[in-house]
Formats: sequence, structure tokens, C-alpha cells
Amino acid sequence: MLKDKSVDTAVFSLLRKMKPMRQIETVELMSAMNNFTARYAHALLAATRQVRRVKFKLHSKQAALEQIGTELGMFVRRTDNQHRVEKRFSELSEDEQEAVAAELLSRARAVIAEQKIIESEAQEVA
Repeated sequence: MLKDKSVDTAVFSLLRKMKPMRQIETVELMSAMNNFTARYAHALLAATRQVRRVKFKLHSKQAALEQIGTELGMFVRRTDNQHRVEKRFSELSEDEQEAVAAELLSRARAVIAEQKIIESEAQEVA
């Protein structure tokens, strides 16, 4: 799926941290967004539920991003006619994919900002 794309080599180490089905979904997301950077792969790893990851030890900096994966999971939820519908990201329209990606990015930025505040307050106390 990636052999004809220009992919950052760090992406492959991040993909190895995911289970096979999640790896395929991640590559589909990266292809849909035409973004094959390690930063994007890292964000997708952070948004991956723990059960869809290969067991590995989290770095302390990733702890703040873990909350995003818990909140978003692998499905995008939306309501149509009072019925809850779940769709995979790859099944959404291009506009919906952009909206979901923007929401994910804004949540990631909020969590990172919150983590920086917590770290600065901890340094002040110490």
C-alpha cells in the first residue's frame, strides 16, 4: 500500500506499534489525507485504542495524547434522524474527513496545552 509513496521512515516504527488491522486503517487514513509524515502517524497512534495496539511501554510525553485515543477511538460518531450511526473514517466523505481531522487536531492541541500547563505548575511547585 505504501510502496509507491514517499513515506517518512519513522512511520514504519510507529505502524509496528499497532495491530495489523489498525495498521491497514492507518495507512488508509494517511492515503486519504495524502500525509505520510511521522507526526501524522504519531497522532493516529495516539488516537488508537489500547486494545488495538501491540503491547509496548508509553513514553511520559505520550500520556497526555492517550486521552485523545480514549475520547475518539477508531470510529467517528454522528447522529442522523435520531439514530446513532458509526462509520469508519475511510467511509466518510472528503469534507467530513477534513472536519474530523480538524477536530482531532484541535483536541490534540488542547490536550498538549493542558499538559504544558500541568508541567509548568509542577515545576513551580518543585
